[in-house]
Amino acid sequence: MGAVELTDMLTLREAAAWQVLLDRAQRDELQRLPTLETIVRRLASSELPAEDRLDVLQRMREPLTLQWQRLSRHLMTAPQSQALAETCDAMTRLLREIAELYRACSRELIHSPGRDRPSGDVGAACSPLARALDSYAAAISMNLQRRLPVPPAWWDQCCVVARQLRSGRALDAYLLGRDSLTRTHSARGAFVYPIMLALAGVGARDGGEVEMIMRLARRMAPRTGVRIDSVSAGESDTVNRHGPTFIASPLHGVRLDTHRVMRSLEEFRERVVAATAGADMEQVPGLASTLSAMQARRIMVVLRAAWGPGRTVGAVAALPGPVIGEQLD
Repeated sequence: MGAVELTDMLTLREAAAWQVLLDRAQRDELQRLPTLETIVRRLASSELPAEDRLDVLQRMREPLTLQWQRLSRHLMTAPQSQALAETCDAMTRLLREIAELYRACSRELIHSPGRDRPSGDVGAACSPLARALDSYAAAISMNLQRRLPVPPAWWDQCCVVARQLRSGRALDAYLLGRDSLTRTHSARGAFVYPIMLALAGVGARDGGEVEMIMRLARRMAPRTGVRIDSVSAGESDTVNRHGPTFIASPLHGVRLDTHRVMRSLEEFRERVVAATAGADMEQVPGLASTLSAMQARRIMVVLRAAWGPGRTVGAVAALPGPVIGEQLD
């Protein structure tokens, strides 16, 4: 991890203090989460300009991603325990606090003149907005994995940020990179990813099925069309012939266009069938190694129904898992 750069607002002593915390978060696995919490808490009360706060946030991405991936694996494989639940709760709070920091930095970049950037530079503000959306989406997906309700306000925040990114023509820009928590690389992918998990009822599945659904959702989310509607205006009432409709909250509905996803799922199903016939399941990318051929084919039936057209699902109704027949075709 590179050293924290000195700026006009960051003294040598302050830079060294931030670097100690960042190094600890990187190297000490046992203290990683509390160290990340300390960094975020100090950033929230810091008077550093947005550029410096973003620099510290960027340098904590690697240990944050490591912690997130470790917890996500535990949720799929480890027995549920009070200790794991408390750690997941802390991680969810941290992700949402990080999202709020990114949004605050974005607002500052837009409304305050900077050293190398004119005031009102929306483009410069899109990258932290995409990071905020990625963090919000990761927090939601963790709740879905744990089969916990997602507060409507969380979905609303995702919808608001996604609309901002769309207005800045940055929804499909490669703003997240390889250290994306949702591993979708674009803001569109980060926004759609937890919606696809909710539609698939990921919380009602076991470890291998969850792994396969998450892998496919990451792959499909960036290629999914999105329209964010106002529920109160009745914009989500029309039957969606192009994909499912997700009523995220009393304020926002999301209509997905999944025609490309349906084609990709059919191609994936054909590879699963061919691999089953040849007893070579390891050659199917995206397939969880612990799944049998029969389980994989059942999940494919579920996903084609969950992500297909004409279905309207509320966020609460999606929690236990979709009521879908799982007969093989």
